[in-house]
Amino acid sequence: MFNTTFKPSDVRDEELVVHGMGISGTAFARSLNGTFEGQVFIGQSVALQFNMLPGDVVRARIVPNGEDYKDRVPWRAIYVYPTKAAPFPSKPVVYAPPPPKRKELTDDELRKKIEDLTGDGSVWTTRDVFTEIFEREPDYKDEWDHRKISTIGNILRQMCGAKKMYRAEIFTHTDVAYKVYFSTDIEELKPDAYADR
Repeated sequence: MFNTTFKPSDVRDEELVVHGMGISGTAFARSLNGTFEGQVFIGQSVALQFNMLPGDVVRARIVPNGEDYKDRVPWRAIYVYPTKAAPFPSKPVVYAPPPPKRKELTDDELRKKIEDLTGDGSVWTTRDVFTEIFEREPDYKDEWDHRKISTIGNILRQMCGAKKMYRAEIFTHTDVAYKVYFSTDIEELKPDAYADR
């Protein structure tokens, strides 16, 4: 847990050089001039806002880190603003998994795949269709995945409108559909058929 109140003697303004990036987009820095020991944690929102990369120099207001992290990273930044370009050339070091391989399909190709996939009368959700076609789970934070899920949902709804498909919607107490099932066989969408899903 972080302490949110500090004695004035705990707060320092320091020049830092970013030396590493975390998987989630956080940054880690050290004193540029060697005025203190240990790493400084810079939160994800700040690191992403300033597009930080290893080698960047920033001026920051730092405080002692929370007890849980103090041994490994003794400082954390509570306020950061950029100062100047990096004092030495650096290559970006981003520790993140490679982006997923994407199958590029036109809407017509996607529609054909969906028709082939759902033609046997099985019950499907948009997520199930995405996973089957693209051979991986969707990442709803990824813009490309989000667009494809929307396109799949639109195609399934169009198929319902054309009477090629049926759908069942499960509602919350606020009348907002939170689960939608699709099938070419209306019998599969009766409550007893999908209640355990």
